Amino acid sequence: MTTKTTITSIAETSVWGGWAIDRATALELSAAYHRHQPRVVVEAGSGYSTVIAAEYAARSGATVVSLDHDQHWARTTGGYLRSHGLEDCVDLRHAPLKAVDIPGGDTAYWYDTTLPDAIDFALIDGPPGSVGRIAAMYEIHPYMNPDGRWHVWLDDSDRPGEQECLTRWSEDMPGLAVRNVALPRGLSVIRERQQARTDASDLIITILTGARPNLLTQTVQSFQHVAPGVLDSAYVIVCHNGRDEETMIRIEMMPFIDELVTVGGPDMIPMGDAMGALAFAVRDHGEKYPDRQMWMHLEDDWTAATTTPGWEWIETSRRLLRTRPDIGQVRLRHRCEITKNAHLLTRAPITWSPIPNDPSGALVAAAHWTANPSITRVVDVASVWPAGGEGEAIQRFAETGALVAQINPGVFHHAGGQQSLEGHTVRPRRSPLRGRRTRGTSNNPVVFYEDFYRRGRGWAYNLGVEAHHLREVVCRLAGWTTPTRIVEIGAGLCDHAELLRSMGHTVTAVELSTAGVTAATARYPDLDIVCADAAAWSPNQPGTGVFARGMSWYHRELVGVSTIGVDVTAETRRIFDEWMTPGDVFVLQIVTNLSGNRPREGIHQNTVDDYRNLFEPLGSTTIVDWAGRPIHPGLHHDRGVVVACVKS
Repeated sequence: MTTKTTITSIAETSVWGGWAIDRATALELSAAYHRHQPRVVVEAGSGYSTVIAAEYAARSGATVVSLDHDQHWARTTGGYLRSHGLEDCVDLRHAPLKAVDIPGGDTAYWYDTTLPDAIDFALIDGPPGSVGRIAAMYEIHPYMNPDGRWHVWLDDSDRPGEQECLTRWSEDMPGLAVRNVALPRGLSVIRERQQARTDASDLIITILTGARPNLLTQTVQSFQHVAPGVLDSAYVIVCHNGRDEETMIRIEMMPFIDELVTVGGPDMIPMGDAMGALAFAVRDHGEKYPDRQMWMHLEDDWTAATTTPGWEWIETSRRLLRTRPDIGQVRLRHRCEITKNAHLLTRAPITWSPIPNDPSGALVAAAHWTANPSITRVVDVASVWPAGGEGEAIQRFAETGALVAQINPGVFHHAGGQQSLEGHTVRPRRSPLRGRRTRGTSNNPVVFYEDFYRRGRGWAYNLGVEAHHLREVVCRLAGWTTPTRIVEIGAGLCDHAELLRSMGHTVTAVELSTAGVTAATARYPDLDIVCADAAAWSPNQPGTGVFARGMSWYHRELVGVSTIGVDVTAETRRIFDEWMTPGDVFVLQIVTNLSGNRPREGIHQNTVDDYRNLFEPLGSTTIVDWAGRPIHPGLHHDRGVVVACVKS
């Protein structure tokens, strides 16, 4: 038997629509086969779903029986199977319809064939609606696996005829549990036993809402339907952006909410700033209650619709984050949704790959951070937040080097396309996070970093990776052999300064935040740390290398006085004039996608030419990416740039 064992059918988008199942259902079906591993599968009604079942059978050895009353359509399905090399993996039967008796003394129509015993999974997508499917459950149920772990799916369950089927079946077979899934054409999952409520006591769930009360209600109700018990057992924080009255009324009617954060009002603030307020709340709660280890974020325009039980996709997310420290975020968006196929920062293509030996079929990629529905670790909040909006959050996440996982097939579908809030937010003139229970960011770096470090957090680094990068890229590019005298400016918690010291260099770390210096001194008591603004400090004598790792000066305007009040050109020249002697090297390592995007407030994506124009008047300048590779014009590089300027 020759078969193709890769799932190729779902990628063939030309087949979806018409009489075929929709793509969202196809993804759910493929994931269900992977998840439940049925040994015997029966389809009432053949088509492209048969190809999905055949691909599963080719991999697993399962028995698949597909029934169709229409000989022409059965031949068409046979052609689908042959085109994929799967014709030997399915028992495809042309079975005319015959009259059968059903409870209540009625007559209905079913396929004239014998069903296999111990059916684990059945898809009811036939007979056609004009004939009716009322006989299906009465005919299939006696052949279901007696272990009680079977599943029956009824497609097109939004139609009146199918709704009547579900009502009759539930009345005549009271042991059935029916769960409706809000997929495009409706799907109902029928089981023998009720789904258990999900315990989510280790979760902090945040919901961002504002000005869309109906969508908020829809999002919450769909979530409760897919994952019973989660909102009741998790710690739920809601951020109300804009403080509109109708949304507040809806919030007051939701008893599961544990904490309310209000921002903006009457105008809404940017979504990234509002999410930053939630990040602070999550961090603070996680510090008080360390057992709450996972953070799930959701906005009010996402509806949950999946056949995967809530406990299962939540547990998969937990397992991935607990066992894979290289994964920093688990996306919950349904895979039928359109997503970016290139990294928003590096512009590199995003290639999703199956996680080896993962029972859930989850995927992993070097993808960007997203504010879409996701689960992350609470302890990782400080590696992304505070950030000046979504763009900077993406940069912070990229700096960690973490991967992103994708639940298969996913849970949430975007429902807010017609109620987009784009253009309805305003950026406040002061703190973007005004309001109860929030802490704002500031264009004053002293205020910002005092608050940041006072709360006991700092940027999260993998020190092994950072040490390798300092040694193999930064020091080699600068020509720093031990012992070299080096000053790090904007040193933060001084991780990089300590790494350079441990390599044998003589290092002074300069940091303007007293809270940061206090924390760094406790962490590295043998390191020379100075609490000062680099714009107002100089070493005792000239003759030093200078290192800046993502310093805020160089994330803003490089010409003139920046929005944080620094004339970067003038201050950089002062460092060269007063601190350095000819031959000394200034090294800047910074995140940028080189796009030249410069928002009025927030992080600037400065270009290679911007950095050349700043440093070349001061000395011989070399610019590489973070892997040490030369920068080529017009290309985007890994994470950012490393600039080395040798003083003339």
